Amino acid sequence: MESQNEKRRFLLVAVSVTLVIVTSVGVYLMNGPSSGSLYNEYYSTSDLPSLVQRNVESTTLEEATLEFEGGDFGDALVLYEKYRMETPEPRPEAYLYEGMSQLELDDFEGAVKSFDRFINSNSVDRLKGLWFKALAYLKAEDIQNARAILSNITEDSSNFNYQKARELLEKLN
Repeated sequence: MESQNEKRRFLLVAVSVTLVIVTSVGVYLMNGPSSGSLYNEYYSTSDLPSLVQRNVESTTLEEATLEFEGGDFGDALVLYEKYRMETPEPRPEAYLYEGMSQLELDDFEGAVKSFDRFINSNSVDRLKGLWFKALAYLKAEDIQNARAILSNITEDSSNFNYQKARELLEKLN
């Protein structure tokens, strides 16, 4: 009798452990990684174009960039806006940095508008704006718009972060 009870107990424990594992895997697969964790995984400022220009003086732009690099995004945003207002032909990349500052401050709508201005500019790096716009939607948990932008990026393998866009799109689907 005792060996039968031990077998039942072992079987009960084995079934319970299996059930916990299957449930955990199922919940993870159904929910997948959160948009916040994906944003943190893919967000990087290392790909931002430089705002440094030779023989051009703009102390406001330099100050804004220093504030941005120092993590003071509120002050950076004010200075980027000031730079745009006081400069007849502001550098398009300032819109990208402005959008990044807004994104860091969770101003998703403002960030998307700034990224759109950058995307529609004449900058050689303008398509980087698509990537950061997708990340803005991702951080805002607007998965539908994030997918749409990522799909746009994956239409041309020469687009900035094409491979990362494919990976991220796969994780979102």
